[in-house]
Amino acid sequence: MRAVAAAVHCGLASEIGLKIPATLVASNAEDAGAFYDELKSKEFRVIYKQVRDVDGIGHYTREFLDADIERLEQVSKSPVIFQQKIEGGCDVRVVVIGREVFAMSQTPDENVTVPDIRLHHEAKNRSISIPEEVKGPLLRLQRALDIECCAYDFMVDSEDTWFFIEANPSGQWLFVEEQTGQPLSECFAHLLLHGNTDLFQPSQNPYTVEDLVRMGESLDKGAFDRALSLPS
Repeated sequence: MRAVAAAVHCGLASEIGLKIPATLVASNAEDAGAFYDELKSKEFRVIYKQVRDVDGIGHYTREFLDADIERLEQVSKSPVIFQQKIEGGCDVRVVVIGREVFAMSQTPDENVTVPDIRLHHEAKNRSISIPEEVKGPLLRLQRALDIECCAYDFMVDSEDTWFFIEANPSGQWLFVEEQTGQPLSECFAHLLLHGNTDLFQPSQNPYTVEDLVRMGESLDKGAFDRALSLPS
């Protein structure tokens, strides 16, 4: 299902006006090989991400190399997402809550061989503004998906062009608040209370990391106590 969702999200994003890298969701080795050969002929590099573990290989995004061609038959076991690698720039996690948009750029400290920002714990994270030509189509995409909260991944290349990568309605976003101080939790609470964010006004005192840890500990303890009180 995730492979189908990825294909649908990229298709919708492109129709609505967001730029997407060349993308293929494949479960056929010939299709995947042809995609790789075509991009390589244009001097583009290719990355891939599996939908689930296949023969011990995890979910992290990796660069597809010539040596991987002999393993292409594995895609018949589980669909794989292949995309043109966006060079330079940074990763951006965008979170849309109602009509409010929050974004954080993530840039590795040094050149790395694995193109998955989740593996780079020393990445430089900062708040980033979204260009209007990206924000407008992104809000239209969220309306088309008919959801109120979603995390989106973008890549920004060395020429500051934004490329849509994927939409994840269950994507993590608390780390964005922890790293940048943006009021995502407050906005999400407003959405739950009022059903929209039309009148959302963030407070002047965003939550600190210590606040978030304390609230999480309280929630965890409450859930644990409630579970203990249930009849066995």
